[in-house]
Amino acid sequence: APAAPVEVPMNGAIYMADLTGGQKTGLFYDQRPNHAFVAELSRGARVLDVFSHVGGFSLAALAGGAASTLAVDGSAPALDLAQAGAAAMGRADDFSTRQGDAFEALTALRAEGQQFDVVVCDPPAFAPA
Repeated sequence: APAAPVEVPMNGAIYMADLTGGQKTGLFYDQRPNHAFVAELSRGARVLDVFSHVGGFSLAALAGGAASTLAVDGSAPALDLAQAGAAAMGRADDFSTRQGDAFEALTALRAEGQQFDVVVCDPPAFAPA
């Protein structure tokens, strides 16, 4: 088994997958068309990716030419993988994270006067069935 996360290229972005730790890789190939759509919308944009997990939409946005992205998620290990993906793409300076409850983070971003051109909100399933 790999001793470290492995790079997974998809739609011009590089995602990091931890195949031996965590609850899941966070990579969903059925999201490729959605990631491509966000990439198209993001050229030159400031992008907010809420419930980002390993940075699916924020890394796609960077691959599409976003000026900057902010990934928000409750999981620090997932955000670490997202940060590693941005670094692998050579875009670490344009990528930032905020770890914590998504709703609290949105409230704080509003209070700070933050504004974004593209906002992606892709929450996990709230009910298993």
